[in-house]
Amino acid sequence: MLSDSPNFSFVTIRRQFDFRGIEMGSWVTPEERDRAAVNFHQALHDLMDALQGR
Repeated sequence: MLSDSPNFSFVTIRRQFDFRGIEMGSWVTPEERDRAAVNFHQALHDLMDALQGR
């Protein structure tokens, strides 16, 4: 799994995967947001691997 790098964010994901935008609710804490970014990024990579048959 990816490390919980403080430089890793939804901005990084948005740029890497060319998403128009990603929204988070204002009730989400910064710690939850950072964990979610790492998990979401890993899930996107898992999906890419599955679709490519790896």
